[in-house]
Amino acid sequence: FMTGVQMELGPTATEFEHRTYGDELRSCKRYYNHFNMLIDNDAWTSILEQILVPSMRAIPTITTTPVAGSGATFAVVSFARGSDIIVYQSVANSEQTNGVVTCDAEL
Repeated sequence: FMTGVQMELGPTATEFEHRTYGDELRSCKRYYNHFNMLIDNDAWTSILEQILVPSMRAIPTITTTPVAGSGATFAVVSFARGSDIIVYQSVANSEQTNGVVTCDAEL
């Protein structure tokens, strides 16, 4: 385990760039974001909007995985680039939809 090291090509060294954990995490979330989702259904269909912060670097591949036994399914209906808002629709036969959402904008 090693930290605080910067390797560069060439004969001239540049000043070391110190980044906080929060800055590094924000940079990483531009490429990949993963979160849990819970929708309380008061009817058979629910709509949810999720805003991604920070904005993804490109339009991500979005996958949704329902939690086993939640009795419902959900799918991405739309993704608005710029504001990075994901809209989900849940069609349920129970009162809750649980799931995991993964947004991947890797190179």
